[in-house]
Amino acid sequence: MQVRQVCFTLFLTIFMFLYTVSLAAEIERGVFAMGTYSPVGFSIMGRVPYNYEPKGSADTKPDPDAKISSLSDYSLGAGYFRGPLMADFQFYSTSVEDQKIDFEEYFRNESIEYTLRTFDIRSGLRLSDYGNPSFTYIHLGYRYLSYSSDYLKTELSGHGFTVGLTKFHTFFPRFDFEPALYFNAYLGNYRITGFESDMSSGDYEREKSVTAGGTLGIGVHFEPYNLAVLAIVRGAIDQISHNVRIDDGWVDCGVRHTGFYAGIAVMYQRYNFKHNR
Repeated sequence: MQVRQVCFTLFLTIFMFLYTVSLAAEIERGVFAMGTYSPVGFSIMGRVPYNYEPKGSADTKPDPDAKISSLSDYSLGAGYFRGPLMADFQFYSTSVEDQKIDFEEYFRNESIEYTLRTFDIRSGLRLSDYGNPSFTYIHLGYRYLSYSSDYLKTELSGHGFTVGLTKFHTFFPRFDFEPALYFNAYLGNYRITGFESDMSSGDYEREKSVTAGGTLGIGVHFEPYNLAVLAIVRGAIDQISHNVRIDDGWVDCGVRHTGFYAGIAVMYQRYNFKHNR
């Protein structure tokens, strides 16, 4: 709790300082919004909806008829920037369906589903040229995680921190329609703060976990309206680990999710200047 309070205070202090400095000059400011939808998704590795050792793990694979549609996700995000500072939030929801489970002892060939949701609050430096929609955003953030699966009726929640880089670049900025390139990458950690499952009474010990991912997009930016439409590919890895009390002992448990997605993204920016300045 103390670490979170310190980080929040630091973010707020940096935000207020840069905002105060920016009041003295003519600077770029505005709002940012972005949404993505990826109806196609797959994993090159077996996803483990719940790893239960030492009795074994529950490896899953997509149903043969749903290899590229067993994973899907969408996201919504918005933020505000002023000068070199930007703050935003981002929500991701990932659904995994049509999974056939193959457990060593139980639930053989059972079909399962699960969802993984994250909510990020981020802030950092936004680097750009005045009058140009291209930008580089270096950010730190707080992340909340929730996981829900019908496998053993498992519910997990946790929080953590991320560090990342987002870049948007347009080419030939004197034209109304411009080729655009989008890139995002992040790395972070989790710590479990809530756990419920039929496999345990609920006693657990926290263990550190990791998360990483990236998005690459290419498309067109319509300069007069500051609107970009992109085709995107995204990859994400979430390794969530903790210990759970089973009977009179403790066992290692966790969720390993690896997903690769393809879809579209729409990004909008509103500035305090005219386009193509």
